Amino acid sequence: MTTETAKRQLTPVPFTQVTLDDPFWAPRQEINRRVSIPHMYQMLIDTGRIGAFDLAFERPVPSSIVLIFGDSDPA
Repeated sequence: MTTETAKRQLTPVPFTQVTLDDPFWAPRQEINRRVSIPHMYQMLIDTGRIGAFDLAFERPVPSSIVLIFGDSDPA
């Protein structure tokens, strides 16, 4: 079997038909859903990274720290 043949035999599965219920990945996915992602989102809000997308954004407190990659963090 060549690589090209292997590619043709693969068919995509809709994400709605995928579940993780094993003892390794399922708990990690649940922790990400309940804890990690909400925490990271709150940190993006708290540090002004989400607000920086507002056209009228003004830095609330002057800072000597320049976040040169701040706009890529939410991505």
